[in-house]
Amino acid sequence: MLIKAIADMGALSFSTKDQGLRFANAYAYCTLENTCDPAYSIGTFWVAWLVEYILYSILALYFENVLPDAMGVRKAPWYFVTASYWGVGSPNVIDKVEVLEASTDEDVIAEEQANHQRANQPFDESLAIEIRGLRQTFSRGGK
Repeated sequence: MLIKAIADMGALSFSTKDQGLRFANAYAYCTLENTCDPAYSIGTFWVAWLVEYILYSILALYFENVLPDAMGVRKAPWYFVTASYWGVGSPNVIDKVEVLEASTDEDVIAEEQANHQRANQPFDESLAIEIRGLRQTFSRGGK
């Protein structure tokens, strides 16, 4: 359809006496008398392109939310029917820390134990900065 639309625009602006194609006659220029099928006019092409653009944009938005991202976060396939998605209700956030796998490496276990022992001790004055209790928390919906 794109090639036909380009060919029609070229044919309608080929000579100096041709007026070209205007929005007002995007459907009317194409008649059976001038061997042009009205079902494939430029106006039809514009409408088809607009429908495809809207459809693919909605589909891309859906897959962007449903398929996991780089961090593995994804929404349920029915996310768009929940009230919290539209800003009406509150999001359902579960605050639960889940340990996927316990450490088995001796060095890691020793470091964890050393960190737990240092947690309630006074700060070491020889260190410029000491960070304690750092953890990463994820939330949805700005809450």
